[in-house]
Amino acid sequence: METITDEAAALATARRAFAVSEENQMSYAHGRGWSLQHSADPDVVSDMQEMRVELSVSFSDIVDHDIRAIDRFIVAFANAHERQVLSSVIDVVSESSERTGNIVDSGGDIEGGMLEALKLIQFGVDRHGRPTAPVMVVHPELARKLTHIEANQTEEQREVWEHVVAERERQATVEEAVRISRFRWKP
Repeated sequence: METITDEAAALATARRAFAVSEENQMSYAHGRGWSLQHSADPDVVSDMQEMRVELSVSFSDIVDHDIRAIDRFIVAFANAHERQVLSSVIDVVSESSERTGNIVDSGGDIEGGMLEALKLIQFGVDRHGRPTAPVMVVHPELARKLTHIEANQTEEQREVWEHVVAERERQATVEEAVRISRFRWKP
């Protein structure tokens, strides 16, 4: 049987995977700090961010043998952890966007703004060298608007999007080939 800590950790890890992929690992370079292993700019270092969750179980729940308190504790822990992780991810993305200048003002034209953002976004590659589109975290209202816009695109608009995506994927593949070419061994 799993312990309460194991159960809470598993739930928190599953929720964190929504925002931070397992491949998005950081490594410690002695004397420099933490940096992304697969970063396009590996010289950028980051500080560890401490996250704390403090919870309690009420005395009456213990006295009353309320077993549901365990489940409430686990869910409360996962919820608090998820809020902190998502907040941290948004802060890191905002800092990176400001540092690189990847900020788009749509001026009310959501579709045009998203297309412009797509042209600026740098696609990555997975461990097998296949291009991967970035994950977008948006407000639920914007998500609904984007879904509506996509559903009502003309064939011409869809072709423009597909062309931009194909170009971004091609660029990611080229950049990965250049990165790999710096190594002595050949894959």
